[in-house]
Parts: sequence; C-alpha cells; structure tokens
Amino acid sequence: MANPHKGEVSFEAGGQPRTLRFDTNAICAVEGHLDLGIDEIVARLERGRLSIVRALYWGGLVGGVTLIEAGNLIDDLGYKRANDLLREALALAFPKSE
Repeated sequence: MANPHKGEVSFEAGGQPRTLRFDTNAICAVEGHLDLGIDEIVARLERGRLSIVRALYWGGLVGGVTLIEAGNLIDDLGYKRANDLLREALALAFPKSE
C-alpha cells in the first residue's frame, strides 16, 4: 500500500501491484540517465515527451524495472493513465509550499 506522505502512488500494471515514488535517489537516477536537471525534465514532460515519461517510470518504480519494462507498463496502463499517475507522484514529491 502506498504512503502518500512519502510521495508514493500505488497502481496495478502488468498484473502486479506497483508503487511509484520520487525520492532523492529516484530523481538522481533519472537526472543521470537523461543528463538533465529535474526542472528541464519536468519542462520536457509538459511538452509531451514520451521518452521522459518512460525514464521517470524507470527511475521512480519501487523495486526497479528496465527501460523496456517501464515502456511496457506505460503501454499496459495507457498513456493518459500513466501520465496522470506520474503527475500525481511528482506532485507528492514536490508539494507546493504553504
């Protein structure tokens, strides 16, 4: 079960329960893979770059998956649902200050 206080989002894909979380290690892994900072990653996500979505799933899935497996999960979820889950997890990782 996901813990939203830790920035976790739960869903099912590929016949298995999954958790998406963007902690420091996940963000650093994606930044290193893409050779981009998180601000540029989010900007490119806003422009609809599927490669960014896949890289974020690769880095953010608890338990780890390959890039190919991340793409397969996105296909299983459908792009809209995958993007909605991703945005939810990113919003939890970067809450707006009050």
